[in-house]
Order: sequence, then C-alpha cells, then structure tokens
Amino acid sequence: MAIITQDSTNQIIRLKARLGNSYLFDTSSSYDVDNDQISMSWWHYQEAGTYPGLIDLKNSALLNFEVPSDTSGTEIHLILEVKDHNKIASLHDYRRVVVEVDDLKTKGLLIQ
Repeated sequence: MAIITQDSTNQIIRLKARLGNSYLFDTSSSYDVDNDQISMSWWHYQEAGTYPGLIDLKNSALLNFEVPSDTSGTEIHLILEVKDHNKIASLHDYRRVVVEVDDLKTKGLLIQ
C-alpha cells in the first residue's frame, strides 16, 4: 500500500506550492499486505502536467521535493510507485501528488 506522509487513502494529494520552497514526502509507512519486501520509486509524470521541463527525483522513503525556480504558474504531477517483491506475481500500487505552483507574477511580486 502506497502511503505518503500518513495519508493512506487513494485520493490524489494536491499541494499549493511556492517557488523555491521544499516539501518533504514521507513514504516510510508504505507496506505490502502480504508482508513481502517492497521498493519505491518516484517519477515525474510530465505528460499530465503543464511544466515542460524534466524533474529528477531521488528514490527513497523520504523525498525532499524542491520546487524548481522556472515552474511559476505550472502544475507538476509526481507519481509514487510501490512494488512488492513476490515470486509469483509482483504487484504495484501508485499514488499521485499534484503540485500547483503559485504564479507570483499575477500577485504583483517581484522575483529576483
């Protein structure tokens, strides 16, 4: 089961973010119902969002996501994939985080 920061629902996690801020996603509570070992990986689902750039995500139980400086006014989709290591059938579970980056220009703020 893919759990992000104690959220064990199947709902999409939506986050309103600011440029340059960091957000910590803790997946250490994720588990397999059959107690098989699991592995986790994060990836940027570029086709689903509006940010055209590439985002390199580190695959670990704690993802420290720093909002890139060129993402103002975009939507970034991050996918957590949890895979169990069962010899008969390896199962996968997925969670999505949608990061909506504030467009600071529309708020009259100056970015240097």
